[in-house]
Amino acid sequence: MKIHPSDRKVEKCMRCRRRYRGHGEWNLQYDLGREVGVLCPDCQTPEENAEAVINEATIDYAKTVEMTEGEFVVRDLIRRSEEAAGKVARAAVAAGDRDLRHDDVIREVKDGLPARYPGTITQRDDMIRRIVTDVLSGDLYEDAP
Repeated sequence: MKIHPSDRKVEKCMRCRRRYRGHGEWNLQYDLGREVGVLCPDCQTPEENAEAVINEATIDYAKTVEMTEGEFVVRDLIRRSEEAAGKVARAAVAAGDRDLRHDDVIREVKDGLPARYPGTITQRDDMIRRIVTDVLSGDLYEDAP
């Protein structure tokens, strides 16, 4: 998300520690939907800049639709499961393996979670297992338009 001079106190870039002085296309950085800092234009990669544009549109939409923490966690775990399935599949193909192992995808999702992820470990593990199963079987997408 782009930040505007009137929106912020003096901030520093997360990478180079340069001060934000109200000019340029600085981007807010998020982790699990929470702001963690800013990046100056010189430190942003094209991917981060594109992500900022997507975040801006998503956050503007999210302001009109309230999402509970539970809904946020489910959506985040679905996204993480899809990304993990792709990563594990690419690694399997690169290794000459034709099988996508369910447990490898689950492990990849769990390994990618931040330390303070919401919910208990048991709840999370059960939810991750069910979501990964639905992603890999295609059941998650059967009711999608």
